[in-house]
Amino acid sequence: MLRLLTGAVVIAVSLPQVMAQTFSFDPSRFSGPIQSVRLGFVDLEWVVRQTAYRERIETELGCVRTALRLQNEAFTRLFEREEEEIDAIRTLIGTEVAREDFETRANEFHQAVIDTRSQQDLKEDQLDPWIDMHNARIRDVVRFVTGTLAEERGLLFIAGDSVWHDQSTDLTDIVLRRVDQLLADGTPTDDLPTAADFIALSNGEPPTVHDAARMPEACDRYLPGLASAK
Repeated sequence: MLRLLTGAVVIAVSLPQVMAQTFSFDPSRFSGPIQSVRLGFVDLEWVVRQTAYRERIETELGCVRTALRLQNEAFTRLFEREEEEIDAIRTLIGTEVAREDFETRANEFHQAVIDTRSQQDLKEDQLDPWIDMHNARIRDVVRFVTGTLAEERGLLFIAGDSVWHDQSTDLTDIVLRRVDQLLADGTPTDDLPTAADFIALSNGEPPTVHDAARMPEACDRYLPGLASAK
């Protein structure tokens, strides 16, 4: 059966050049002409997307984004209450409150809103570099496994997703199983920070207990602080 995969193609003879340092490839071991070399096919990006590790980091990412949204809502409520207080103080100017004191309070509030918005935007922006760190780790292992399999089976790989080929030569599923055996879901990864730590989620006003109760139970492992507040 032929299978069509769509996307870019990387000729596998160059694949060993990007392998992890622990793997080396020696094309000279093939004694016959190039026509006799058996080809294998691997959809590397599909493997990356389907790993248990990738599934875990996407779950963690969703939890942190939910927590970040709840945190932003908590800030909004906080600022709305403070704005009401400032409006009430405004009516007392000239009687119980000096104009200078009111303007100082109003300016401090305005600056606090600006600083908080910048802080929260930075947290959101930091999520992309966090994802990139983990994706890089997955890709390194996928390439290593692919190279190892090529050595074991005497194959040259066309590694990509844009070629008609006999599905019997497609080793994508085998590569995925081996990657999952090596990485599992990626925990614990003590050398890589959690998403919550990486973006400094705890900086500023945390969500209230009511907000914590709105978090899915699946998020407890990624946000233990919120779990304890339920």
